Amino acid sequence: MILKKIVNYNLEFFKVSKIPYIIKNFINRKNISTKTLFTLIGYIYFLKSLIKLSKYLRHNYISLLKNVPFLKNKIDNEQKKVLREIKNDFDSETSSFKNIISLPLKPVPEFEIENDFKDMVKEYSYDYKNGYVSGSLYSNNKGLDSLTNKLFPYFNKSNPLHTNLFPGIRRMENNCVSIMKSLFNGGQDVCGTFTSGGTESILLACKTYRDLAYDRGISSPEIIVSSTVHCAFNKASKYFKINLVEIQSQENGLFDITELEKKINKNTILVVASTPSYSLGIIDQVDLINDIVLKHGIYLHLDACIGAFLINFTKKYDFSLDGVSSISADFHKYGQSPKGASCILYKNKDIMKYQYFIDEKWTGGVYATNNISGSRCGNIVALTYATLLFNGIPGYQKNFKHIKSCREYVLSEINKIPELFIYGLPELSIIGIGSKKINIYVLSERLKIKKWDINNIQNPDGFHLCITSYHNKTILGKLISDIRECIANIKNEGLGNKSKSKCIYGTMQTISDNSVITDVATNYLHLLNNVNLDLDSS
Repeated sequence: MILKKIVNYNLEFFKVSKIPYIIKNFINRKNISTKTLFTLIGYIYFLKSLIKLSKYLRHNYISLLKNVPFLKNKIDNEQKKVLREIKNDFDSETSSFKNIISLPLKPVPEFEIENDFKDMVKEYSYDYKNGYVSGSLYSNNKGLDSLTNKLFPYFNKSNPLHTNLFPGIRRMENNCVSIMKSLFNGGQDVCGTFTSGGTESILLACKTYRDLAYDRGISSPEIIVSSTVHCAFNKASKYFKINLVEIQSQENGLFDITELEKKINKNTILVVASTPSYSLGIIDQVDLINDIVLKHGIYLHLDACIGAFLINFTKKYDFSLDGVSSISADFHKYGQSPKGASCILYKNKDIMKYQYFIDEKWTGGVYATNNISGSRCGNIVALTYATLLFNGIPGYQKNFKHIKSCREYVLSEINKIPELFIYGLPELSIIGIGSKKINIYVLSERLKIKKWDINNIQNPDGFHLCITSYHNKTILGKLISDIRECIANIKNEGLGNKSKSKCIYGTMQTISDNSVITDVATNYLHLLNNVNLDLDSS
């Protein structure tokens, strides 16, 4: 605590910005001696070094404290405790599976492999088929499942990288992109590529605008986002060394337009709007942002990865707006295709050319690819194309109406619970839920015990429900009933003030100790990848 106070001490008098003013004052004095001037310069360099040291301590005091033996042992033990809980969860989920870690000495019979698959598919932590899972699985259509199973053998060995071997895949890939283009009102010049998912679409967009900025002489390009933007933009900024300017969203989840205007400068190359945001399900003010980018002559990207095939049946958030220069949109969510299917669209080829990778000097020949990956599974393209044809406009309109009806029901019921509130005005499938009266993470943990797989969020604290075709008013009514019961129990047990827990994306795992978050997240990934960790108590 004392160290923290020291490193946060505000050296207001010694701010670097004041140094030129101090020098000017002294120089303007009469009869200033050379010795005095050099003494002053020496003090200035000393103070600048002190400022740098204070900044270093302020940003690194947690790391410094972790190296104090007593504290290090305490933190390590706390970390191991959390990781043991996560590992126990993982192990319990797979305890009934065979664990074969080297090639068999003789081939395993076909019937035995099939039986293993049948056993593994029976085991799941949450009952997604009956609507106990938020998001994750989006297609509840037995007819579509039957079709894709029939079509699987046709292109299961295809690779879009080898365009001459599989021209059918090339045609289907082009058609998938064209269909997405038409959904977002793309004109003749709009173009794009098929990608492996929303993250790759976003990575490619950011890389494209970075290289475009370099070509324009901008050496330190900046991308402006709201704090609710998907984390893939942060990943892209770290991968590609782009300055990501994050603006805290308004309390209702909307983009802070006033701050956006302030942050735009000569290095700004792109503004990102979510349609909608992953965490809260809020659609940013696209019309206003569109006007701003046109005024400043910069680009606008719409992230519709989770909104595609829903937002297309609402107000126009697409290329009909002159400022929109690119859109990321997934097939594998509300497009209901197999996983591994997304799309990145650009206003024209003059922007998209910066996405390509070309090595004209490689010893294997001129190497040119659209995307981050080289070889890809052509079957994903083929089955996505089949899915689009199977559903058509009527199928997607029907799903949109179903999602809308379920959303309105949940909003109505949650608004009747005094301990909870809804973040902003959700317009599509995601509903962000918070509380000022109970600890929302305690509620989510209780729902987990009741076998509900909901998605915890943070900054702001809460969880969200992502409605899919697996949901209906009956199962959602059961969720509301369980929420009411859990809240009553939490209040009766006096657990409303339990410390808050950080959440790990894609899981129900939480971390309650802020000092070990990064380390635990790293080791969580180690556990996912079956890395051997020493988790014994010290």
